[in-house]
Amino acid sequence: MRIQAYFHLLNKQESFPVEEVTEVLGLFPTFVNEHQEEPLSNSTFCNFTTWQYGKEYYETYDTNQLLLPLVEVLEPKINQIRQLIRKYSLTAEMAIVMGVDEGRMLSLILEPKVCNFAAAINANINIYSYEFESLFDDNVYLLH
Repeated sequence: MRIQAYFHLLNKQESFPVEEVTEVLGLFPTFVNEHQEEPLSNSTFCNFTTWQYGKEYYETYDTNQLLLPLVEVLEPKINQIRQLIRKYSLTAEMAIVMGVDEGRMLSLILEPKVCNFAAAINANINIYSYEFESLFDDNVYLLH
């Protein structure tokens, strides 16, 4: 099963300086989307600002193989993440994106360390599942 995991900070109402997030956290994002004043009519992206750090797709049945290394990188930066959340009214999210292959679903067991990290920054944990074939469809926002 193909799985991707990532963490992102976003604000759906206002733009925020993604360069500052990169500098404060000392991490190069794996994806950034900045709010467009006049979004392109053919754009498939949501029109809000997001800073994302995560892991590429990996073949596994264990989500913690991706989540724990992600938390290991982010956990020492909890105070900086909290400051950015307060300063720019950001929402924090952890996401798991799964490819469903031939109807087989993954059993999700989240390690306490992952849950504790999410709770420490008041982050949502979102779980997305897609038919395997559509994982690489250019129209799926979360996969860019």
